[in-house]
Amino acid sequence: MTENKTKENQETYGLTYDIQKKIVAMILADKQVLEENIRLVKPEYFDSLVLGGLMTLITNFFNKYSRPPTEDELLQELEAFLGKDERLPSSEYLDVYEEIVEIAKDSNFD
Repeated sequence: MTENKTKENQETYGLTYDIQKKIVAMILADKQVLEENIRLVKPEYFDSLVLGGLMTLITNFFNKYSRPPTEDELLQELEAFLGKDERLPSSEYLDVYEEIVEIAKDSNFD
């Protein structure tokens, strides 16, 4: 993995956007993956603010309930998050949410 530096001088790993979406989907789909990687997969490691935001919501939910959110629970968390700031690109967040849910449903991460 090649390391890149972002504007904020944080490390990312040069993964494609599609791979980053798959990582979030895998974490959402598999409690064990989330438990094992909760300290490794930080929102700031994602190049996309939207993916980082979704990862923050998943992580916060996990820290509160000791499990990843269901699709509906993540959607509720996302809607509450988007409702706090009307300047956020709601349609982009919702589109990426739908993509991640579909990847999680359609993929076999074994």
